[in-house]
Amino acid sequence: MGRLIQNIRTHQTDPDRPEAWSEAHPPESEIEAVAAVRELARSTGARVHFVGVSSRKAHQLVIEGREQGVALTTGVRPTSLAFVRDDLPTQGSRLKLSPALQSEGDR
Repeated sequence: MGRLIQNIRTHQTDPDRPEAWSEAHPPESEIEAVAAVRELARSTGARVHFVGVSSRKAHQLVIEGREQGVALTTGVRPTSLAFVRDDLPTQGSRLKLSPALQSEGDR
């Protein structure tokens, strides 16, 4: 969480730069959060569903956890499949989504 807060402070959302939102929400923040929650689920036996995971590595962490017997599920939003971070300059604030859009490699 500390990295996410620092990124938000560093890249305050600028209405003239739609890509600032994605810059403030890098995939590393999502990956750290998924890894931490996965470990909590493992240690407590809790079932967890991640809504709208957007990075390939975060999805991989969920898959690995499931393979190890952790009760994890995840979903993906259609917008994460249809658009990428590079679409932000042309599409504008319509793509200011949570989770933020990632790179082509994360589709």
